[in-house]
Amino acid sequence: MAISQQLTSSDACTVKIQQLLLGLSQVSHTLAQVADLDTAINQAIRDIGQFLQVDRVYIFANHPQTPQPTVSQRWEWVAAAGFTTQSSNTERQDLPDNQLYQQWYAQLSQQQIISGLASSFPASEQALLQAWGIQSILVIPIWQQGRFWGFIGLDDCHSEREWSDIDRSILTTIAAHIGSTIQHHETAIALEQVVGERSQALRKSEERFRQFVEKSHEVMATWKSDSTITYMSPNYYELSGHRVADLVGTSFVPLVHAEDLYICQHALGQVIETGNSVSNVEFRNINHDGSTTWVSLSIAPVKNAQGEIESFQGLLRNISQQKHLEHQLREQIALSDCRAQIGTVLTHADTHALRPALQTCTEVLVKYLDAAFARIWTISDDGSTLELQASAGIYTHIDGDHARVPVGKFKIGLIAAEKQPHLTNDVLNDPRVGDKDWAAANGMVAFAGYPLMVEDKILGVVAMFTKHSLNPSVLELLGNIAAKISLHTKRHFSEAELHRQTVTLQTTLNELQQTQSHLIQSEKMSSLGEMVAGVAHEINNPVNFIHGNINHVNNYSQDLIALVTQYQQELSAPSTDLQTMLEEIDLPFLLDDFPKVLTSMKGGTQRIREIVLTLRNFSRLDEADMKDVDIHDGIDSTILILQNKIKSNAARPAIQINREYGELSAIYCYAGQLNQVFMNILANAIDAMEEAYTTYVKRGIRDYQPNLTIRTVMTERETVQIAIQDNALGIPAAVQSRLFDPFFTTKPVGQGTGLGLSISYQIIVDKHNGQLTCESSLGKGTTFTIELPIIEVPLDE
Repeated sequence: MAISQQLTSSDACTVKIQQLLLGLSQVSHTLAQVADLDTAINQAIRDIGQFLQVDRVYIFANHPQTPQPTVSQRWEWVAAAGFTTQSSNTERQDLPDNQLYQQWYAQLSQQQIISGLASSFPASEQALLQAWGIQSILVIPIWQQGRFWGFIGLDDCHSEREWSDIDRSILTTIAAHIGSTIQHHETAIALEQVVGERSQALRKSEERFRQFVEKSHEVMATWKSDSTITYMSPNYYELSGHRVADLVGTSFVPLVHAEDLYICQHALGQVIETGNSVSNVEFRNINHDGSTTWVSLSIAPVKNAQGEIESFQGLLRNISQQKHLEHQLREQIALSDCRAQIGTVLTHADTHALRPALQTCTEVLVKYLDAAFARIWTISDDGSTLELQASAGIYTHIDGDHARVPVGKFKIGLIAAEKQPHLTNDVLNDPRVGDKDWAAANGMVAFAGYPLMVEDKILGVVAMFTKHSLNPSVLELLGNIAAKISLHTKRHFSEAELHRQTVTLQTTLNELQQTQSHLIQSEKMSSLGEMVAGVAHEINNPVNFIHGNINHVNNYSQDLIALVTQYQQELSAPSTDLQTMLEEIDLPFLLDDFPKVLTSMKGGTQRIREIVLTLRNFSRLDEADMKDVDIHDGIDSTILILQNKIKSNAARPAIQINREYGELSAIYCYAGQLNQVFMNILANAIDAMEEAYTTYVKRGIRDYQPNLTIRTVMTERETVQIAIQDNALGIPAAVQSRLFDPFFTTKPVGQGTGLGLSISYQIIVDKHNGQLTCESSLGKGTTFTIELPIIEVPLDE
């Protein structure tokens, strides 16, 4: 909320400044372009009243010729509603010498401004102000060439208005314009009078004119079309220090600053083209000592009887004070804009990205403070080095010799070490400026560097070079800006540290989750392996006993069959009972089938032994370490374990298994963990095809045949690639990106833990330095591809 209010206040201040500057420009244009003095002044004070939103604006003129100071109102503007003009009021002409006017006259003649609320004035003054309905007043003196001419006043009769510094600066500039305009008008009237009398008594009028010009504060000059000076009034010496006698007969061009010469040439061109006068041509006059003075020139053509221009006359007046006030006003506005821009940048900046905000700050400093270049460094994590983050102006790079400055070294490092600003308006004689030749060649005059600190902790340095001196107002602003940048930098560092801690905690949490999931899955597989190994062991012993005795039983049966056959041969006529028994047991069939039963039993026990071996191969309890194994054995063992899920059931037909095994050498790996990966991927594929079959049946499609293809190959990269492909429904792209995340599952609650693929990924990538990828197309199926590097078996194994 505070930030929002601050931005609103800053924006309002900027809008007000822009409105005041627009009003100042309008008033200046009116005073310069309107020829009639009364019309120009009346329009000007009307504009002043409207853009400053006051109820009354008036101008009083002094009467210096009277024994005691008196004043009279010359011009007045009042707002339309509820006010009447007092221009014709005799009570406001030749105002008497009383205590109030003596006090105000003394203040104004000392170039002091009178302003404030009526209620804040002394009781004797309040009575007069209240009689005129004034609640707030602002009075600015008007000066002409060092003479107190009068004053301009503004009244607010509806509210107790607090006058800002900008209001005072604007009105002071306007008062200077008005004073110059009035003086120029008075001089022009006198000039016209003198010129008008020239035809009657040329010599006499010239003498009178010269006497007038010499007494005037303005400089009179005449020159030919080729710029040769024919006359210059003596008071030009006071303005410029040039001896007038030395200038007559020479060109005026050397007296005009080279950068402003085109302005004068353009004005003369206008006079020649139109035949009319041109006023207020502003340029810098070069003085005798090489310095410059801002002047305003009015040019009039001198024509012969045929109307042809023979020469030119000009009135030159010193406008240095006016320019100085304008410069102060522009500087104040620039400082205000700079402060507002920096505040806006830092308020809206992303604290996660420090460099863009600091770069914008340096660009604002260069733009509004007219810096040659500005830079910002921040302190390194260990506090030993300043690292350049932003640079604007004539140097925009952030690499090179100044990219890293040791704390305590050079002028920048010393600012950080001492935690004190370093300021100078004499760069060439400053002991901390190392390269004086560079400074001189580039015209550097001033340097200002401030430490960036919060609670006495150094965060960086902001510094700039300028080609002009830095006044106290600019230095004060720089100190405030350094404080704002410090807070922003501190916030960035704090959030960066918080982010690092958050990332560390998140990483730790992920590792704990992975460890937990791995332990759960490992315990699950270990339990399954132990159970499988136990079952295999319990079956193996009796099966081996049976398998080992079948050969003996077979031998015994052969002997018994031979004996019965011998009995049949020797006992050709058996008894009735024996004959009946032989018929009941179907002795010929028994003799033929009994060897076949023994052979079948032997095959069955052999199959049981193979299954037990497969179960032992899957469990791999004796192979926790890496060993050379046959990948195909692991795959086949896993398929055997899942045989119950593969065969047909009431819900679907049997899943067709296609083995496309390539020629593979033994792989050095963790066999038990690889079997775990095969189990997870194959089980997921079987579940996916069961879901696909159910979905197709609901859609009326009954010719769907679940199909699982296992393909192995040796790649050119000397890796083993195992691809397990199903023809289920496929996996959406949004789900594929999370397949290997811990605890992520698409199965209903209670049917999946979300650990299988995450554990499989860790086993393949982390344990075996391999790759596990997934490619899926909706409606076509999914392929999981395992790629394992071929590792050489250590010599000790």
